[in-house]
Amino acid sequence: MAHRDVLRVPLPDGSHLALTCDVAAGVGPKPMDAVAAPGETVGRFTARVALLELVAVGAEPLALVDGLAVEPGPTSQAILDGIRAELIAAGIPDLPVTGSLEKNLHTTMTAVTVTAVGLIRSGPAKTGRAGDRLVVIGVPKVGGEVRLGDPTLADVPAARALLQHPAVHALIPAGSGGVLPECEVLAAEAGCDFQLDEPEAPSLRKSAGPATCLVAAVDPAAVAALAQLVRQPVWAVGRLV
Repeated sequence: MAHRDVLRVPLPDGSHLALTCDVAAGVGPKPMDAVAAPGETVGRFTARVALLELVAVGAEPLALVDGLAVEPGPTSQAILDGIRAELIAAGIPDLPVTGSLEKNLHTTMTAVTVTAVGLIRSGPAKTGRAGDRLVVIGVPKVGGEVRLGDPTLADVPAARALLQHPAVHALIPAGSGGVLPECEVLAAEAGCDFQLDEPEAPSLRKSAGPATCLVAAVDPAAVAALAQLVRQPVWAVGRLV
């Protein structure tokens, strides 16, 4: 059975501690990075992925933990600035952040991990249902295609707006596997199969990099209305059956 990238730890009161993690390596301002990008961009998108995974399961973020495999200096400061900027954009500027740097060696490649900790209060998880449309919000992009300020990329405010709509029954970020594996997860959670409108469409299998799009299970009558909730493109790709 397909599963989300979220660890849920049951607590005595019936709630769950939720932990998510994302990593970026070889992307940044250092000489051996495969994709050149500012440190702030790396920090923002790595934090965004971990936060999106939390928000999509209805968790309230409690803290972030960063692991920066770069030495203290301009690169690490830029990454930390990016993490803080993403928290501001997500509407949680005061979220506690802790972490560590590489203090013994000089590094030639950027590597970052961000773990997000959240709380899922007691209550049933949101799942899709037979007949729902599978809808993508945002555009799959990866590597050098990913840019800050791109209005086609998914973000935390979009995820929150979607989850507040009663017609959105479930939501999941898409990552390096692309849209297709997330359709499988939503179907598995709902106890359904799924059908794709265009099974061979390249956009279904293209990497979505740092969660540049979301996949939702939505009441068919509300698909058009979602475009009014978010700035990102909204496009249907299939249905739960």
